[in-house]
Amino acid sequence: ESQECRYGRHRSSLRGSESMRVTFKDGAEGANQFNALLDKIPVRDLANRLGTDEETASEALVAALPALLARLQDNASSQQGAASLASALQQHNNDLARGSQVNLSQVDTQDGNNILRHVFGNQRQEVAQQLASNTNKASSGLLESLLPMLAPIAMSFISNQLLGGGQQSKQAQ
Repeated sequence: ESQECRYGRHRSSLRGSESMRVTFKDGAEGANQFNALLDKIPVRDLANRLGTDEETASEALVAALPALLARLQDNASSQQGAASLASALQQHNNDLARGSQVNLSQVDTQDGNNILRHVFGNQRQEVAQQLASNTNKASSGLLESLLPMLAPIAMSFISNQLLGGGQQSKQAQ
């Protein structure tokens, strides 16, 4: 099942390996890195934390994560935004997206809420509603619960991309 949105073409599917794929309009390397990140997020654990089934959690994840990453990238497109992002990256747990799997118990949702405040401002509810409208089963409430979990993971992913993964996180020091 595929959906076209401004962030690219999204296809969510759960097979035995819980594999999900997102295809971006802007090239294979970014898509490969993003799909590698998707593969690291344990959908079963995510579904349990959200109180939903794996299919709905997967669908919400594939809708929300590209939007979050795209907004972070948009915010960093100005010189001031890039400086702000660089500063923020040094203040978050940059180890979340490293290794073979994201440990959701290490995700700080309070930090996630702070990130979302910077990224979406007071438009968070509208963003969740828009993302929900791009899914078959995920509600805006579910997406509002998911976004604070994903924001620190997205920051970690961007940090590892921009800083080459060599930056030690503040929490790990």
